[in-house]
Amino acid sequence: MGVPTTHSRRPPGRPARERRRPEGHATLSPRQKTGRRDLRAAGKTAQQAVRHLNEQGEEDMANAVQAILDYAATPAWHSSGVTTLSLLVPIAFRDRVQELADTEGVKLSSAATGELNNFLLGGWEPTQPRRRTASGDMVTMNITVPETLLAEVEQAAKRYASEQGWTLSPQMALNARKLTIQALERRFGVVQEVEGRGWDADDRLLMDVPEEFRDRVQAAARHDRAELSRTLRDAYARFLSGEWTPPKPKYAPRGHGMSKVRMVIQVNSAVRDQVKAAGADPKRVKARGGYKLSPRQVALAALMDAYDVPENLLYPWAG
Repeated sequence: MGVPTTHSRRPPGRPARERRRPEGHATLSPRQKTGRRDLRAAGKTAQQAVRHLNEQGEEDMANAVQAILDYAATPAWHSSGVTTLSLLVPIAFRDRVQELADTEGVKLSSAATGELNNFLLGGWEPTQPRRRTASGDMVTMNITVPETLLAEVEQAAKRYASEQGWTLSPQMALNARKLTIQALERRFGVVQEVEGRGWDADDRLLMDVPEEFRDRVQAAARHDRAELSRTLRDAYARFLSGEWTPPKPKYAPRGHGMSKVRMVIQVNSAVRDQVKAAGADPKRVKARGGYKLSPRQVALAALMDAYDVPENLLYPWAG
């Protein structure tokens, strides 16, 4: 007589969907299933946590968090295909970046990949794309990027632009290509600028100001051997990046008469338009305290700041 076959049966009352797990097998909660992508999504907050812990003297805890961030930043793209990005850049930019990469013994694609990873971790924030009006010799620069990374960067770029309230045309939208150029700029400290034509002054900014103010600014610029147009270029760039915020402008009382003269500075019309948009952007207006700024007002504040001009020369009626 053979041994009867026995079938394992679940105990009465136990739902069919319940299955006995092998001993020692732990059930992972959704929070425990966090992978590199989730860690990168929390990267900016985690970087803030590292700084906070260091400031509090908790170096061991800060190092532990940093170790997790380093793990998240380690490329895990071995199973991913690659895509070649064709970047249109000035020849001078390409040559300088390649020279620095060769000096360091690193490949441009590896450097770009590392810096894009850093962006996903919140290590740096991109600047708003600008319309390039300057002419010059341009060249195509090919960078190989893992497809998985590229997809994440593309999504993160759109999300960041939306958070900043940037409403850009398709040609000006923040995307993976523009972020890759910015990544190379940051990695090697080279600005993507057409040599000698980075500030194509194709228009004029007309300002009516007190004569003493104009004379003081022009004298200070001559003393410093500075060019007012380039002073304005740098100030506009700092304003657009959020590095510098001009103070709230002052307005003359109604009916107040004041003699003024015309002051003219050469500007780049595309950058001026960006300053105009940023000066009226609702989010930035709220962040700076509720006041709007025009390109002219930003320029006047920049000149006072650059050449240490007393405020009363611009606002003599304010005392």
